[in-house]
Amino acid sequence: MKNRDFRVRDQLETFGVRVSALIIENQKLLLIYAPHLYKYYLPGGALQVGEDSNKAVAREVLEEIGLHSQVGDLAYIVENQFNIKRHHYHSVEFLYFVNLLGQAPESIKEGTHKRHFVWLPIKELTKIDCNPNFLAQDLIEWPGHVVHKIVQN
Repeated sequence: MKNRDFRVRDQLETFGVRVSALIIENQKLLLIYAPHLYKYYLPGGALQVGEDSNKAVAREVLEEIGLHSQVGDLAYIVENQFNIKRHHYHSVEFLYFVNLLGQAPESIKEGTHKRHFVWLPIKELTKIDCNPNFLAQDLIEWPGHVVHKIVQN
């Protein structure tokens, strides 16, 4: 099957369009923990060419968590630029509020690795390395409409 990810890359740069899920229950945010990076991040992934962003986030939740979901409001549009080693990344990301239609597992095995899911209190996000890092403060004060963020690390 041909890769349809909305992503352009060369040796020095990658540009892509992504979607991520803000899954909140009882004032806790569902995050994926990557132990090899010591980082927490939102479930999500690349938008596919021709795909609506709200459908993409539902697909990514199903792929990464194994559950169907109900996609809610678009919360953030994020322009994110960062470097890893000598490679520059630039992405545009759509963050949606999402409700799971079932209970999230503690982990899912992916090949030889496990994807660990963690519910963290929103008020404690400032204590961890969370991507995107603006969520630690902004999620508590979300104004009820789409917020445009520019992040450069």
